Amino acid sequence: MTYSESVPSTTLPNGRSPSLRPALFVVGLAVFLLLAFGIGAALSSSHSQKPVHPSQKTFLHPIAASHSLRRIVTGVTPPIDVRSSLFIPQDSKVVSSLPSTSTTQYSATVNYLVSGSQSEVISFFHKQLAATGWKILSVGNAIGQVNTIEVLAQRASNDGWYWEVGALVHPTSFSGTKNVTPYTLTLFEKSDDA
Repeated sequence: MTYSESVPSTTLPNGRSPSLRPALFVVGLAVFLLLAFGIGAALSSSHSQKPVHPSQKTFLHPIAASHSLRRIVTGVTPPIDVRSSLFIPQDSKVVSSLPSTSTTQYSATVNYLVSGSQSEVISFFHKQLAATGWKILSVGNAIGQVNTIEVLAQRASNDGWYWEVGALVHPTSFSGTKNVTPYTLTLFEKSDDA
């Protein structure tokens, strides 16, 4: 018996030989997917290992501002929903405050000092205000104050008014072994969102 006689016939009913194309297509697709996911994983892991730009990270931890804001509260103004939505960096020290003296619309300020850089304090207020329901209106140079950045935000209150807060972050100075940044919170009510 010759070799050709011992091998069973591999022809299809239509008289053709079977094709390897479907099998090669499946193998090719599997190799493509493995390479695509492998390259994607490599790119994402190398991307996550890049250092974060200093302006994007903050080491300041939030605490409720309501205790330090008590010195500018007049009766029930600013309302509790506004006060409870404000946070300041932990270890902030109150330097001074100016309660509202207006008989029409409320406006008051509290001045603080905190250990940290100006960019950390700016980032802190931008993130905290947005996270607690305030709409960020602007982040930029404060009018008439050199090297001071203002984070301005607004929210509607239960008292029927819109409230705005301006966090004025002044330049950092070096004190002893740490950076110290002064900042001011100014709270004021608006009759509408214009």
